[in-house]
Amino acid sequence: MSEYRVSVTERAARQLNTTADWVAERAPETAEKWFASFVDKVNSLSTHPHRCPLARESKRMPIELRQLLVGRKHQWRVLFTIQGHDVVVMAIRHSSQDDLTVEDLLPFV
Repeated sequence: MSEYRVSVTERAARQLNTTADWVAERAPETAEKWFASFVDKVNSLSTHPHRCPLARESKRMPIELRQLLVGRKHQWRVLFTIQGHDVVVMAIRHSSQDDLTVEDLLPFV
């Protein structure tokens, strides 16, 4: 089985922290558990990242963009690309947010 190295861009890390703050404001008793679970799901991309479908905005991007959906009631999209044996998380967005644009991915594309 091939292992991939998972990295998170600074922008995606900020988005995750903002999301974690949002969760902590609404459910402080479960925020730590939520965050740990979210990070585990992101790290699961180290095995079989191709299991995740193409993101809806992938066809408009200069790179192949895939998504991992996390959550039930509030669903988050972990948007990433695969480069060789590296998985690069480009963005973390709530499913109700607008699609990414090429400008959202600069300077990475």
